[in-house]
Amino acid sequence: MLVCLPYCMRDYEITLKLLEWMKELGQKPRHDLWLLHDARVPKEDVAAILSAARAVFLEGKDITAKAEVDGWPEGANYMFRTMTANLSYNSKYKYFLWMEPDAIPLKPDWLDTLEKEYLKAKKPFMGDRVEVENIPLHMSGVGIYQNPVYNLAGEAYRASDVAWDMAAKDQIVPNAHFTNLIEHAWRHKTFTDRHELTTQMRPEAVLFHSSKDGSLIRLLRDEKQRANQQERISTIHGNIHETRSFDTAQDKDETLQESVSLAASGTGQRGIFYDIFIRTYPTDYAWLDFCLVSIAKYVTGFRKIWIVSPEEPGLLRTTHEKHLNIKWKKMNEESPDGYLSQQIHKLYADVITDYEPDYILHIDSDTLFTRPVTPQHFFTQPLGSLDVSKQKPIWYYTPYEHTETPWKPITEKFMGMEVKNEFMRRLPMMVPRTLYDELRKFCFGTHNLLLGDYVRKQPYREFSEFNALGAYAFQFNHSLFHWVDTTQAQLPEPFARQFYSWGGLTEQVKAEIQTILGGGDAKCTEKTSSTEIEGSRGSEAAATVQSDGAANNNLTIGEHVRAIADYAGINNSKRQYVMKLLRDKNLHQLRRRRK
Repeated sequence: MLVCLPYCMRDYEITLKLLEWMKELGQKPRHDLWLLHDARVPKEDVAAILSAARAVFLEGKDITAKAEVDGWPEGANYMFRTMTANLSYNSKYKYFLWMEPDAIPLKPDWLDTLEKEYLKAKKPFMGDRVEVENIPLHMSGVGIYQNPVYNLAGEAYRASDVAWDMAAKDQIVPNAHFTNLIEHAWRHKTFTDRHELTTQMRPEAVLFHSSKDGSLIRLLRDEKQRANQQERISTIHGNIHETRSFDTAQDKDETLQESVSLAASGTGQRGIFYDIFIRTYPTDYAWLDFCLVSIAKYVTGFRKIWIVSPEEPGLLRTTHEKHLNIKWKKMNEESPDGYLSQQIHKLYADVITDYEPDYILHIDSDTLFTRPVTPQHFFTQPLGSLDVSKQKPIWYYTPYEHTETPWKPITEKFMGMEVKNEFMRRLPMMVPRTLYDELRKFCFGTHNLLLGDYVRKQPYREFSEFNALGAYAFQFNHSLFHWVDTTQAQLPEPFARQFYSWGGLTEQVKAEIQTILGGGDAKCTEKTSSTEIEGSRGSEAAATVQSDGAANNNLTIGEHVRAIADYAGINNSKRQYVMKLLRDKNLHQLRRRRK
């Protein structure tokens, strides 16, 4: 069985003590271990823990959690999501034990015993039943989970401000086997007396959670010596020194992993679901308000509206929830750079939603629908027509020889091949939910990085989520879309008006919004022409890729990009000023400000 063990800087000592205690128990090294450590853990500490792990486990892997997400439960949720995301790409492991540094094994055969009962139960999840005062019934976080977790418990994967085991309780509990082998007593006080070993835990328990101060290990060690237990770990501590790799998988009997048959919940027949996905910021909430009003006025046929933000909605929910089926998700930033962070969230839209939508329509909070629209407007054939093969979402593209944007080399870097077309043409964009996972697998196979880690590492904001999705689908899943070359086709009138939130709600903008929401004539201006990009994607950087009037622009596209990079870290009010200079093409003032 695979054991997954995360730790951060403050967990170094108890993690090392835990591994040393496992060694003392004499657990034979036939199980595997994946470690996940905070990037801020000193290298020498990581090396010490790896050394201790090699004495106890057969094979292993060490993963670095690169985003600096602190606090509870945000930090714990991030570690769980990072580990399970890595694990989802490894089909070797059908299930795993989620451990924590304060989860203490009680008996020598603890792993074998846990695995045996899990296989016998034939349930996707196994852990302790937790139901205490003021806390709803849920399964203990320390437990065994099927891989990938998000197949049945996507809420655990998406959790942000609620602990992941609580966030997914309604998905895990119906598919869980509650065991007496795991004793969950969160934040247990210090163990002081040997009699607590029988009064504070069930006699059949083999794993106890939690003891953070090392007192349980001390009692167990004393009791072990007291009973004169002679079991030793000579195979891994004496004169026998086996060489094991923590990087390269080795052949071994995988009968137990292959034998498990996990229960899956059937959904039965249903129609096709379409959801709307909006990634926003508190500074864009005024725009979001207008966007939601436009949805209420013009949009029908969508099941839910998912809004993702690093902060709570404020008054928005009470304003619109009576009219729209809004699901608000407060999610911590995946990167210090909000521009990259919002792209990461969009590329995980399939798991941030509830796994029900077959298609997800992306729109930004500063984009307003301008006329009646249903899901079928984004497909080549009316939904429900007999020729299902022609019911494909439409994706517009422009050959790079006909447009000027900075995204070609950036997208080619991600794809590892030549990319001939610009795919970020028009919002809203309809994306099949299957495409997100395909793209993440492609990224992992090509760059050996989780997609979120790849995006987070890019310098100067050099990533475009919709170009990545479009380029991948065009090359590897071409039949998924109906592709339209904007230089060869007469495009229909857009369904939405894309504003730039960084430009502010000027009187002119407010007047145009009033026209749109009042039902007046809201034709697209040159800024949102049908042959050029219509989305700033809720951020300043997209303004740099507009090619309208490029020949008369005093700022080149490269200068736009460099200016955005230079001022990425400034506060919002100063950023508004910088963006105004960009909009006004005032290179002289930008250079003075840079000095």
